[in-house]
Amino acid sequence: MMLIISPLYVNDAQLSSVTKFLLDEIKKKDIITVLHSQNVGYYMKKFCPLLGYDEKLCYTIGLLHDVGKIKVDDNILLKKDKLTSKEFKIMKKHVIYSAEILREHNYDKRIIEAVLYHHERFDGSGYLEGLKGKEIPELSRILAIIDSFDALSSFRLYREPVPYLEALTIIERDIEKYDRHYFRLFKNFIKNWIGK
Repeated sequence: MMLIISPLYVNDAQLSSVTKFLLDEIKKKDIITVLHSQNVGYYMKKFCPLLGYDEKLCYTIGLLHDVGKIKVDDNILLKKDKLTSKEFKIMKKHVIYSAEILREHNYDKRIIEAVLYHHERFDGSGYLEGLKGKEIPELSRILAIIDSFDALSSFRLYREPVPYLEALTIIERDIEKYDRHYFRLFKNFIKNWIGK
């Protein structure tokens, strides 16, 4: 079951009108993406301040991390089957589109950077630039964990969600792709949050 099931951002006084507009654009394109964005925004908002980051900054990063998907063709974005390698190559461009949209609307450089690199992986296996380790911005490393966690624990067109603890276990199996330090902190955060 998803953490958030309705567009709660609509009445959120913490968000700018531009952020709400962009979330509406995502919602028009794909309700699952906007629900995922809200979940990631929520986790970023609650977790990152524990690390000393500004709440609003992190909330915005989470909410808009996939905004570039509004430029991805519906046949790819909404496909229920596995993407072909050609389709996946196109899907990967959503991080570039996201950064472009955020630049156009004059978002903070830290937000743009975090979003642009959130599919990079600690072992260098991510995209688009193949950055690894601490070459990847810190907020991108945190976002990568939270994005993966919610992708696993929320409904997707191609599969059912897995329970929260199982999602953490799946990420831990691939821990070389993630920043171990931030994963350990996030794992403790989730366990405390669900009372385990």
